[in-house]
Amino acid sequence: MFKLDVDMALVYVDPMVEQGPGICVTRQFELPFAPYPGLLLNGRSLNDADIALGFKIDEITWDVDRELFFGQSSLTSFDLPIAFIPMEIRSWLDRGWRFGSYEDAYGKPDGRSKRTARKRIKCEWNWREDEDVVNRWPQMSSQARPASFNTLLRALVREMARLQNNVSVAYAMAKTKRFFTETELKSNDEGPANKFRNAQAEFDGMDFEQQYDWKQGVIRRYPRLEDFLL
Repeated sequence: MFKLDVDMALVYVDPMVEQGPGICVTRQFELPFAPYPGLLLNGRSLNDADIALGFKIDEITWDVDRELFFGQSSLTSFDLPIAFIPMEIRSWLDRGWRFGSYEDAYGKPDGRSKRTARKRIKCEWNWREDEDVVNRWPQMSSQARPASFNTLLRALVREMARLQNNVSVAYAMAKTKRFFTETELKSNDEGPANKFRNAQAEFDGMDFEQQYDWKQGVIRRYPRLEDFLL
């Protein structure tokens, strides 16, 4: 049998962009043959539906020291309410994946990644929430929505800054404590939308060092998305 470590990059559009890096979950599989680039994997650990939907594995690499293969795949979700992102990622963990990347195993000389005990953040809502209601939360003031949703927005800001996926939008989310899609901005000239638009322009006007310092500060101070998944 051949061991294959797979990173699944989960991209949520919006607030992320499809072309950028995704939020990683990872899992090891055992195959009866050597994997190859373009291999499609299917099964209950990848897909809940009763259809032969394969996930393409790219960039297969053989790790000589650890004696296993590793590769990447990805899944892009469109128009999933932000409030449901932790539950959607949790569904991957329930199927045997873990939050993070196979690259975490390279964090120590003995191959074990450094893990820190963390405190769980509980969502004050669930999958049964009215989708129309949770879709309004990103544009509402922070006082008018669940406190843990505000924490989730900050966690997404941190993740987007860390991944460098749509960072100007992450900056605007941090500064205004709201989120608007491009479509919503085009049809909205009210105060909060203008502030969001201006914050994006402010980030784009920063030099590299200013942008870098902001991203590092967010990574240090903001809550982690994985705390919603414990």
